[in-house]
Amino acid sequence: VEVLEEFPGVQPSLGLFLCSIAPRLQPRYYSISSSPLAAPDTPSLTVAVVSGKTGTGREHRGLASNWLGALPVGQKLLV
Repeated sequence: VEVLEEFPGVQPSLGLFLCSIAPRLQPRYYSISSSPLAAPDTPSLTVAVVSGKTGTGREHRGLASNWLGALPVGQKLLV
């Protein structure tokens, strides 16, 4: 994204951008923070929301952690 901002005249196709420039999303691993003894059918996750500046000064927000952080407390999800 920084390269495209630096050179606004370059306009790659969406397919080229998504396949060649954008990094492939990696799996996100989370820790189960609940006990099966306390709630055998309800796992809980503890997630740290990732947000901050990159070395180039660009704002970085973690995709999965910010999505999870925006959910209402107690929101049920299907996994």
